[in-house]
Amino acid sequence: MDEKQASAAAATGGSQQEKSKENFAGDSVKPTTRTATAYTDTSIVVGQFSQARRGTDPSSSRFTPSLGIAVVDSNRVASTRGNNSSASALSSSKCTSRTLCDAEAEFPPPPTAPLRASRDSKGRESNEKKDTDSVGTKVVSASSGSGAEACSRSSSCQRGRSVSQQRGRSVSQPVGNQLPGAFAIGSTSDIARNDNDDLMTGSTQPSLREITTAELVDPDQENQILERRLQEELERERQNAAVAEVVKESELKTCRWRRVACVVGFVLVALVVALSVSLTRPPKSIETAPPTPAPTYSPPPQEIIDLITPVSFDGGESLMDPTSPQSFAARWLAVNAELASYSDERKLQRYALATFYFSTDGDAWKDKQSWLNDSNECTDWWQSESDGDEDAKLDCDANDAIQLLYVQDNNLKGTLPNEIAFLSNSMFDLRLGDNQIKGKLPSALGVMTRLKALSLQKNNVTGPIPTELGLMSSLEELKLEGNLLTGSIPTEIALRTSLDDLRLNKNKLVGTISQTMIGSLRRLDTFLLQENNFSSTIPTEIGLLSRLKELKLHKNKLVGPMPSEIGLLTLLKDFACHENELTGTLPTEMGQMTALEDELKIGSNNFTGPIPSEFASFTSLGRLRMGDNKLTGTILSTFGLLHPTLNRLELQSNFLTGSIPEELGLLTLLSDLRLHANNLTGTIPSEFTQFTDLKGLNLHNNSFTGTIPSFGSLTRIKDFRAGFNMLTGSIPSSIDRLISLEELAISNNALTGIIPNVLFDSTIFPNLLKVYLYNNSLTGNATCPPHIVDCFLSCFQEGNETCRTLS
Repeated sequence: MDEKQASAAAATGGSQQEKSKENFAGDSVKPTTRTATAYTDTSIVVGQFSQARRGTDPSSSRFTPSLGIAVVDSNRVASTRGNNSSASALSSSKCTSRTLCDAEAEFPPPPTAPLRASRDSKGRESNEKKDTDSVGTKVVSASSGSGAEACSRSSSCQRGRSVSQQRGRSVSQPVGNQLPGAFAIGSTSDIARNDNDDLMTGSTQPSLREITTAELVDPDQENQILERRLQEELERERQNAAVAEVVKESELKTCRWRRVACVVGFVLVALVVALSVSLTRPPKSIETAPPTPAPTYSPPPQEIIDLITPVSFDGGESLMDPTSPQSFAARWLAVNAELASYSDERKLQRYALATFYFSTDGDAWKDKQSWLNDSNECTDWWQSESDGDEDAKLDCDANDAIQLLYVQDNNLKGTLPNEIAFLSNSMFDLRLGDNQIKGKLPSALGVMTRLKALSLQKNNVTGPIPTELGLMSSLEELKLEGNLLTGSIPTEIALRTSLDDLRLNKNKLVGTISQTMIGSLRRLDTFLLQENNFSSTIPTEIGLLSRLKELKLHKNKLVGPMPSEIGLLTLLKDFACHENELTGTLPTEMGQMTALEDELKIGSNNFTGPIPSEFASFTSLGRLRMGDNKLTGTILSTFGLLHPTLNRLELQSNFLTGSIPEELGLLTLLSDLRLHANNLTGTIPSEFTQFTDLKGLNLHNNSFTGTIPSFGSLTRIKDFRAGFNMLTGSIPSSIDRLISLEELAISNNALTGIIPNVLFDSTIFPNLLKVYLYNNSLTGNATCPPHIVDCFLSCFQEGNETCRTLS
């Protein structure tokens, strides 16, 4: 019976084994776990098989089978060897597990010979459990009887026995050195493939496996193999772990920098986004009271318009301009508390003052005390602080009509409005000098027929002088100096015969000095035309201005001779015509101007001839300035008669000859004597030592001889120049008394002796800055101290180019 079953099993097993190989080849990529089991009566050791054991490439069809281990109880096998019927009964028992039946099919129980046991079953079971647990096996207990019964009815068990018989291995036929209780080693690839089919059928019947002596090896050797493989596996895991650690550390470092970069980038992006949002997002509204709407322009009341328009100079057009001073003034007037009580004249007066205020930037005035209040303009505006102040004053008559308006040096800006003429009925004095008023003079000034004084000096007024000024019939004083006026003097000015003060100087006026104008303005006492560009002659009609006291024509381009009629100005106190191009001789009639007391300035022209002896009659003259002409002759000895008042005598840069009259020593009040650049000879008068108030003595570039007088008494002198003469002798020792000296120039003479070291003592001469002693025969070891700016002691001194050129 056993032999027939073995033959059938062998046939069946062979075909099944080929089928399992085919099935396995098609299922090589499926992740499965396979188990091979060897039964005893007490324990079953299950070996696990995983996809990882198949090889390094899960997709490969190659399969590396796991090691199947069956642990057999020696005592149980010995009893089986002695009882074949028990083996048959075991083989016919029912399989309780599909996995166990598959294991029994591959390893049928031995038919006869039992295995020798070298260990007791209990001890071996515990050791095997430990060994199998350490390599991933699982111990499963089962009944041997139930397993044999199940396997006898299972086709898989029958196939397993056939396979076993085909191998020709039997426990009853020992091979080699078979050890009792040894591990059975065999290939489990077929079991794994067959198990896959049995597991799908849901069979739960276990079976036993036959173990041959050829499959048994020494347990110690197997343990060593397992341990070595385990160590190799652990070593590979440690190496992999080390590599992974290095890679991880590198990744961590990279990640840290990436984190930092990410954080920085995130912060920058956040800032950009926040900034963009803050710029694009409308400002957060603050819950406040509704904003006050911008005031809308409303024109002045019709009543005010009807009052102003008929007398305005533009037909009321400026009233409609919301930015004009006129519009501001009209609206201010409309809200005056006392408006209803004012007469029309009073309303126009207040309107004119308000327009003047707004037009000249009244808010910027230095003094605007009480201006534009509802109070009385005549009694309250400026009155609290300006009584007696000629720079800020407003006066009215008994009827509260404006008579005088002084707003001088008060930081007025802007332009002078035409509306100032609304005050024409009462005003007689308007003084707005020393401010910053610009623009043209309003032609409306011509209607101010009662105005006596118009003063706008030292402003920035431009344009021509309006011809309408000729209509100001009461005008007595016209001061327009220090502006930027252009054009010529209007001939209409000649109509103002009431003028006594005409000041047009320091402008840019051109043209001629009209004979008609000069002949008509006979009441003039002050006539100032200097520092313009007039290019005419001095009209002979100038002699008709018999009341003239001040005449200044200097710094123009006047030509021609000095008219002899000038002598008719017997009341003239101050006459200046220097820095022109006047020619000819000085008229002797000028000596009739005996009232001259301030100065006679006729220098820097081209006058020729001698100094008229009549000039000695200027006994009240303070300054006689005739330098820079072409005068010839000698210095008048009669100039000594001018001693009561003369303090400045300038005769330099002429062609005067002769010696200095001793009579000049009588001019004890002289503070400045300039005789340089002439052809004077002789000695320096010792009488000059009496000029105790002398501050400047300039004698250089003449032909003086002799010695330098002892000027010890000239303690106030600052400038002493006597160079380029023929002076001899030494430097006076009394020079140490000239303690106010600032410049000493005595070069290019024939001086000898030792240079006084005292000259360079800053304690004696603290103000001395310039010393010129070169081109003399002076000796000594004096050196220039650093506090003297220009110090030249020798022609060979570095920087003394003048000396080298002249010598």
